Amino acid sequence: MRYKAESGSYLRPHIGSACCAPGVLVFCVIVGLTRPSLPAAGEQKRKHDEARTDRFKQWLNGDVVYIITPEERAVFEKLSTDDERERFIEQFWKRREGGWNPSLTPEEFYRGYVGRVFGIRALDTMLRAYRSLDENEMFMGLESEFNDSHFFLGLGNFLNYADTRDIRMMGQFHTQSNPFEGPDFPRWNVKEQDRSPWVEECRYRRDRFAEGIERLKKALSYRHQAREKVLPGSRDELEYLIFKTDTYIPHLETVRVLLGGYMAYDAAFRARKKGDEKEMLLELDRCESLFVRARALARETAGQVAGKADDPTEKYILFRYNVRFVIPIAEFCKFIKNVVAFHHGEPTGPRWTGR
Repeated sequence: MRYKAESGSYLRPHIGSACCAPGVLVFCVIVGLTRPSLPAAGEQKRKHDEARTDRFKQWLNGDVVYIITPEERAVFEKLSTDDERERFIEQFWKRREGGWNPSLTPEEFYRGYVGRVFGIRALDTMLRAYRSLDENEMFMGLESEFNDSHFFLGLGNFLNYADTRDIRMMGQFHTQSNPFEGPDFPRWNVKEQDRSPWVEECRYRRDRFAEGIERLKKALSYRHQAREKVLPGSRDELEYLIFKTDTYIPHLETVRVLLGGYMAYDAAFRARKKGDEKEMLLELDRCESLFVRARALARETAGQVAGKADDPTEKYILFRYNVRFVIPIAEFCKFIKNVVAFHHGEPTGPRWTGR
């Protein structure tokens, strides 16, 4: 006698063929050998179902807890069969394949991103911060309209690789044959236009930036509130976001002061056009004061950035900010000083070349 392992069965005694002739029933009792009892089929199924249920719970409350939307969770929890759940999971990931998902809403994106990066405790607070920032970008971009002009590229609130519209306007002054007679450009001509489009736009942008700054401060307050709630590993990221907003606000303040300087310059030459020499000199003095203030704010902002520019990207941004914003404002202050001195009857410095 020997033992043979048969497929799907436990070990059982195997008797030679001679003992297994047709019609012969052989009972074999082997002392010390007992056959293990088979688990009940119901018990096996119960354990299998529990394992599948645990897997779905882990997926819902662990794997995708930060990226699944409330609507998706509600649908998943109503599913009654495992096949339905499997199909749901397959479609869930298909909707998130690749970097481009046209059906993804800002709320879905931020909820998933914030949850993964900052953790569930900080989710609500950080979502408020990101919503405020998102709304502010729309407010100062696609939602901004003035005299049927849509600011698709924004209000000039961001500095990029080229000069902003405000810096480009400075460059036009060095082309004038007589820079002491006021602006005579296509969009800003005090002699021929009762209301210059450029100055009206400056006024609109300055007011818009004021409200945008308040929105940024609101987002900043939410981020400060989240400091004690974010995951330990995300604290550096949070501090970086606070730093970027902290430096963005004074930049916008600088632009607002700059725009006010242009408006005062316009008012000065319009007063001169009316024959009000006294008002003209007052506005020119105010103009110079505003541009000097803008220069100081720009330098302060650059200094604030320099204090935390600890990687090549931030250092390059700082370099561009100095070259494309801080230095041009400082140079334009020399031009304004000459114009003010000329109309006060004082000596002027070398003619400003715009360089």
